[in-house]
Amino acid sequence: MEQVFFNVPLSKLEPIFKKWIKEAHTELQTKKELTDKRYSIKEAAEILNVTELTIRNHIKKGSIKAQQLGKRKYYILHSELYNALNDVKSLKYKRS
Repeated sequence: MEQVFFNVPLSKLEPIFKKWIKEAHTELQTKKELTDKRYSIKEAAEILNVTELTIRNHIKKGSIKAQQLGKRKYYILHSELYNALNDVKSLKYKRS
């Protein structure tokens, strides 16, 4: 005898649960890939639609944290770039 969950046979719920699990797994995988992603100053400037100089100035001020590779190369972690973007947005809406 088949088990019933809220008057719905388990055989009908199984594909729905499998789909949910697959979607959740894909979402987690995407988030993991993004946490490891690094952007150059040029890429960060393109994403935020600002100049490279603006990104460099924010790195100097400390509002964007970057990792230095060698003497001249900087890389910005995905999380740092979007955290900085969210901080700017929150400041914009706090003004009164």
